[in-house]
Amino acid sequence: MARPHRRLQPWLQVRLAVYLLVVAAFLIVRSGKDWRLPFGTKTGSSSLGTGALPISGLDIAPTLIRELAADYALEYPEQHIDLQNGGTNQALEALINHQSDVAFLLRPPSPSEQALFRKTDGDTVLWYPVALGAVGLVRGKGGPPVTPEELRGFVMGESKASFDHIYAPDPNLGVWDAFLDLLRIPRGQEPETDRIVFLKDETEVLNAVKNDSLGIGVGTTFTLPTDLAAAGVQTVAVRSERGDVLPTRNTILSGDYPLYHYMYAACRENGSAQGAMFLTYLTSNRGQRHVEKAGFLPTREIQRQVVVTRTPIGRTS
Repeated sequence: MARPHRRLQPWLQVRLAVYLLVVAAFLIVRSGKDWRLPFGTKTGSSSLGTGALPISGLDIAPTLIRELAADYALEYPEQHIDLQNGGTNQALEALINHQSDVAFLLRPPSPSEQALFRKTDGDTVLWYPVALGAVGLVRGKGGPPVTPEELRGFVMGESKASFDHIYAPDPNLGVWDAFLDLLRIPRGQEPETDRIVFLKDETEVLNAVKNDSLGIGVGTTFTLPTDLAAAGVQTVAVRSERGDVLPTRNTILSGDYPLYHYMYAACRENGSAQGAMFLTYLTSNRGQRHVEKAGFLPTREIQRQVVVTRTPIGRTS
């Protein structure tokens, strides 16, 4: 006669569950790693150390992205990283086609792109700002400052300006879309005109404005060379409420330079654990310090006015 199967008593089941939770928590703490995921992120079937971590969008900021990948590899040497070339549009395509787990972008996904993710397989895309930069304007020779209103009018073909052409890198990189966002022009709604010339990259943009005294070039501080004079061009000031402002570290951080923008990192909501962990790292204090160490501006650094006084706090005289 077979023995009846004995079930664990309810109190014993509870004690066993608590014991397993304590052991799991102990192992996580002992590991010394930060396993938190971005809010709302669900992990897929992948796990750390299984295969490579494909990251798309390298061309939007090659120096910074390579630095961040190298620093992450030091933190997690068991995780191999596969950096993929391409701009913002190619990065989003790789993400939606499951060819990358993380995509670097120079502008947020548009509503139509978000809808495409949902339509493809019901998933959504999450994105987070990880570095602060600016859209820089360059000229071959000295010229007057420009205003955002002047730039907007020129792009929309509504008014004349102090320049005849705008040269911009390949729209797939995302610089042009970021520029349109800053000018509050809906993407893709600017009229076609031969006054706006798209070139392969910012190197060709610099060469074009160097040879066109009435042209202005558009680029981003994530990829523009720090020594523009060596390229035969100079930065154009933007006139704002703060006066004529150049895109320096202080003016970008303070917001005095009006054409500042972010670099974003994106992943799928139901993507891999590797991708979620990499985004957690980028947005953490440690990741933001690595952004600054690479010579770029972290998103969390805010300039504050410091008041020096010999009067103790709370004393009025």
